[in-house]
Amino acid sequence: MDFEQLSTQILDPTTFKQIPFRDSHLNTYLAGPVNGRVIVFVHGFNLSFSLYSAFILRLQEQFRVLCVDLPGHGNSGEQNDYSLEVMVDAVCATVSYYKITSFMLCGHSLGALIAIAAYNQMLQLKLNPLCVLAFSPAGIQLRYSLGMRLLKFSFIQRIIPKYIISKGAQLEFWMRTGRFMPKQLWASIKEDFNLMNALHKQRNEYRMIWMLQNFKWEQKEVFQEFQGRLCKVIWAYKDQYVNEEAGKQFLEGNDVFVQDTVSAIHEIPIACPQLCVQEVVKLMEMNE
Repeated sequence: MDFEQLSTQILDPTTFKQIPFRDSHLNTYLAGPVNGRVIVFVHGFNLSFSLYSAFILRLQEQFRVLCVDLPGHGNSGEQNDYSLEVMVDAVCATVSYYKITSFMLCGHSLGALIAIAAYNQMLQLKLNPLCVLAFSPAGIQLRYSLGMRLLKFSFIQRIIPKYIISKGAQLEFWMRTGRFMPKQLWASIKEDFNLMNALHKQRNEYRMIWMLQNFKWEQKEVFQEFQGRLCKVIWAYKDQYVNEEAGKQFLEGNDVFVQDTVSAIHEIPIACPQLCVQEVVKLMEMNE
């Protein structure tokens, strides 16, 4: 696939806001037309919403966009527990804090799984989510890299230098996506990774190990229990991280899930932001 002509412009950190969450905090971002239709975006594992700047900046030209760094990610505070329940609570807490109602949930990878799981909880909280747009969702079947497999074992952690673990997110991203990027774009993203590692090295190490050892990465029941009337799933052709063939097969025949496949790498919103904005527009129009 060809990357879109991407800008290296990034979100302005001075516009981020920290809000309270479970004796810690969440890093959030809200921008776009004040009276615009609202998109709540949830990023992927080991990333932060700032890495999706090209997508978010394009999106906020037409929509009000609310983003949150998941617990233990980006500039959000640490937690002892990084389970799906905690992640869902973080997204719901962010929406409640900003008093957002009537919105589309949009997520990528881990964030897509969280968005689908959050939908039901938001119904109970009467937050009125409209639908979900899921890019390369985790939760059905993954393709684990060698590094991810090894870090599940405690004896491996003891013999691997800490700096390798702390650099693991950047290395995984480069192997999966960064090496295919234009050099200028990768340089910008690498700078963001380095900053997050410098600021939150120990937190990142703990969170990565906790999630690789304890997070339930395959939670098919989340999809089976989805109570919304529509969730559009966009798969990447020959995804390096999510087994898109297993995912498509599992959801086939479920009319609630509309599926499509694009020629892209796993990080679809980072590589193809304009395509993703178009998908948001189409799905929003279907819910009007």
